[in-house]
Amino acid sequence: MYTAPKLREAVRQLASEGRVKVAIDLSPTEFCDSTGLGVLIGARKRLTDVGGSLVVVCANPRIRKLLDLTGLDKVLDVREAVPSE
Repeated sequence: MYTAPKLREAVRQLASEGRVKVAIDLSPTEFCDSTGLGVLIGARKRLTDVGGSLVVVCANPRIRKLLDLTGLDKVLDVREAVPSE
């Protein structure tokens, strides 16, 4: 809830700079509520609207379970390691 606005702004800034292939690493994240999940969904929409993509990296089993239970693992590209390109 407290860091969600920072994440939202960071994604907005990256997209405005033309950096539209974004990976968000949630591995160190200990807590995520509906606000954080909403930011992830919004980030995906913002990036796909400009031809980009979002990868969510999540090695934390608690956060991964949250993504699975909410069905966001089906909507978001969730991986256990940072993709290499």
